Amino acid sequence: MNIRVGVAVGATRWRPRITVRRAVVLLLAVSLAVPPALTAAPQCSGSTSFYFNGFQTFDLPQLRRKGYVTSNVGDPCWGANDGLSSAWSMLATEFSDPDGGYAQSGYTRLTTTPNRYFSQWRRTMAEVPHTVWGGPPASGQTYTTKYLTTIHRVRMWVGSTIYDTTTFDPNTWWDKPWDTQFFGETHRLQDNMPGTAATHAVFSQVQYARTTDGAWVSVPSSKASWFAEGPRYHNCCSSTTLFGIWTDPLN
Repeated sequence: MNIRVGVAVGATRWRPRITVRRAVVLLLAVSLAVPPALTAAPQCSGSTSFYFNGFQTFDLPQLRRKGYVTSNVGDPCWGANDGLSSAWSMLATEFSDPDGGYAQSGYTRLTTTPNRYFSQWRRTMAEVPHTVWGGPPASGQTYTTKYLTTIHRVRMWVGSTIYDTTTFDPNTWWDKPWDTQFFGETHRLQDNMPGTAATHAVFSQVQYARTTDGAWVSVPSSKASWFAEGPRYHNCCSSTTLFGIWTDPLN
């Protein structure tokens, strides 16, 4: 099974869990158009958490594997080292699996670092994530996460560049069905999510490839769960093939 996602501007979210028994091809690709820089966010306060804006899929019978892309282009809060604004596409373990596990690619901006391409994976949430960093993101980039049946690994791309490959076989670690996620993400509510009211971060051409025949198709709206986990975070218009995310008002 494959998953493809086109993203213009920015987006993000994730929650992993899985323990797998069978192998199927999964590909997730996202094309992101990077929005302009946002107004500087305020000083960080309160505790850090995970806030998501976008959608993920559940229980697609033809989806044996699900993918995700992570990336960010908003302004994270300052005064701490854990502010984050990101947008991505992800392939993750089944949602209710408590062990977690995921692979993703996208772009992200941290309090302490500029906006950059990245890929990241974990076999389980108990392990330290393996992250590869790249250069400044360009608009309209494609992010791909794919389970390769020939080598029994998940591989992550930014454009045509291979960023990383897992060192384990998700089929022996992750529960099924795997989960696909297309989100913007922040770590504190003072962080600005990618996109503004005037210029949304847009996910476009969001598709997955069925395991039955390999055809690229849209995610059924009935299988998508939407999130905007913060009072300033918004998305529109609940279309699984084309949607935008943004922050309003900006900090």
